[in-house]
Amino acid sequence: MRVPRFVASAAALLFMALSMQTLPAEAATPQPYPVSYNFLQNTFKIGLSLSAPGLNDWNCHPSAAHPRPVVLVHGTGGNQASNWLTYSTLLANHGYCVYGLTYGEAPELAASPYHVGGMADMVASAGQLQKFVVKVLGATGASQIDLIGHSQGTLMPNYWVRFLSGAHYVKNYVSLASLWH
Repeated sequence: MRVPRFVASAAALLFMALSMQTLPAEAATPQPYPVSYNFLQNTFKIGLSLSAPGLNDWNCHPSAAHPRPVVLVHGTGGNQASNWLTYSTLLANHGYCVYGLTYGEAPELAASPYHVGGMADMVASAGQLQKFVVKVLGATGASQIDLIGHSQGTLMPNYWVRFLSGAHYVKNYVSLASLWH
């Protein structure tokens, strides 16, 4: 009997998920943080946590070499940890203050143990981004951020920058896998 590809793929993913260790909610090791470049594996490693090593250290103060905090904005169905495990560790290891939020969690998915972001109205999500950026600037003392977005995390911040007064908060804006068209 032949097993359908979907079932075989789902079984393989389940096996990988069960065989991987999860990271603690807070990174217990001092910098440098270990860096993993495997997105799927990273998602399983993070598990249900909303924290990633190097992310959201509210005691971090930008240096002269890196004067602006970096804000990471995830894509549809992601969250601040699942999308950014590699980037948060790399940037923190290189001396940047790195922050990320999970925006747009849909109320109908609130019972899910996994924080599924990027599911709500873009205008509401842009408002969440603005509040988060103001919090980051207040904590770091910086006057602007550098922003890195992925997928929907490029479209929603673009809306915020263009139409909701976000432009004066952002010095540099990097878009990965942009949804411009």
